[in-house]
Amino acid sequence: MDWIEFESMNVGRYYFTLTTLGDKILAAGGYTPQGITATVEVFDGSSWKLQNYELTSPRHSHCSVPISESQVMLLGGYSNDNLSLVEVYSIEEGFIAELPSMPTARRGLACSMFNGEIWTAGGDNFGYQDVVEVLTPGFTNTWRSGPKLTKRRVYLTMEVLDNNLVVFGGDGGVDSLEKLEGEDWMEEPLQYGHKQHASVSILCN
Repeated sequence: MDWIEFESMNVGRYYFTLTTLGDKILAAGGYTPQGITATVEVFDGSSWKLQNYELTSPRHSHCSVPISESQVMLLGGYSNDNLSLVEVYSIEEGFIAELPSMPTARRGLACSMFNGEIWTAGGDNFGYQDVVEVLTPGFTNTWRSGPKLTKRRVYLTMEVLDNNLVVFGGDGGVDSLEKLEGEDWMEEPLQYGHKQHASVSILCN
């Protein structure tokens, strides 16, 4: 497992989202030296290209969930205030639809698709959050409350590992993960502390 350097992005940014869609990677929003950006760029395997569309508003510290090989859902974040916004974008066409807002506006949250639903956890809304909210997509597009985390966490990450929903680290719980077991989160230690980090699920033999 070696690192290979590729061409840099067109816009230097942090607190943005990076989402794999099919054979491409989409970078959206974030914070730049010039301020919060609404720009979007796509990596095609060899180079980055700025898209001819932007997000409906500048934002950073949001989260993203791929919902197909060409569409991504962006949730929450921060613009002039914490956002509860939920939007769907096409990698080629840009904005498609706005879905019902999250009940709790927040930035620095984690999100993932799990059992056909969109799960969100943690974040910051004038204080670290232990809130978990779940969107059931489809005809109703309704939100419900899920089991609260054992710790209030912000800038955490979430992955589905071996059919289990897991959150990792974040301010408020840098040295632990939490795994959803039934209706309860079970905390386990991490070897190293992680906050404002990134995570990627990979296949292991």
